[in-house]
Amino acid sequence: IKKGYVGFMSDAAIYGFIIGSGFAFSENIYYYINASDGNIMLQIVRGFGTAIMHGATVAFAGVLIIFLKEVKNFNHYIAVIISVIPGLILHIFYNMFLLPPVTQAVLIMIIFAISTSLIFSASEKNIIKWINSELDEEMELINLFEQGQFSNSKIGNYISKIKERFETLILFDMINLIKLNIELSMQLKINMMLQMNNLEIPIDEELPLKLQEYKRIKKFIGKTAFSSLKPILNKNNKDLWKLNQFIQ
Repeated sequence: IKKGYVGFMSDAAIYGFIIGSGFAFSENIYYYINASDGNIMLQIVRGFGTAIMHGATVAFAGVLIIFLKEVKNFNHYIAVIISVIPGLILHIFYNMFLLPPVTQAVLIMIIFAISTSLIFSASEKNIIKWINSELDEEMELINLFEQGQFSNSKIGNYISKIKERFETLILFDMINLIKLNIELSMQLKINMMLQMNNLEIPIDEELPLKLQEYKRIKKFIGKTAFSSLKPILNKNNKDLWKLNQFIQ
């Protein structure tokens, strides 16, 4: 999440389950080697149920972090602290063995399957809503760029407030970086819409050049200038996620 690989709740669910399962895999090997109970089937059932539990708790924690940050605008660290609590509670109840191991394993699978289905459904709706709202705004900004009226936008007003801090050449590249960032963001959304409708995504031969230019400008303007653009380029978790989709 902090590195920007997670943009939506569905991403958090996938990454979270992978991370939790990875931990469970290591833990199950340790318990299998040190198991005092010779019943192998019982160990397998317990291990499988525990793996699902670990995957589910981390997945839910990740989903809750994204929900609190993106929807409720919580501080990142507060969102993390709150999101850990449900996983801890579930883990404690699971370890109390209130139900037989097989029943616990089946129950956690059913709960996880239903919850995941609801999460992915809600995430898909949020993605469509996000694409529509941001794409309209970005198209409007590109039109302002092309008409030479960029200064009339909110971003243009922000640039006018900080322009005295930087040299003309650096300021020019900062504006180019904003434009390039908008173009990449629009391209990603168009690709996502094509993919959602099972349509072929065309190969953009200019994409490597755009990414190369993005990196060149970022290096040229320096950390101070780039940090000044963070309120524009990295407003939320999705902004960093969008760029990572191309870099990956």
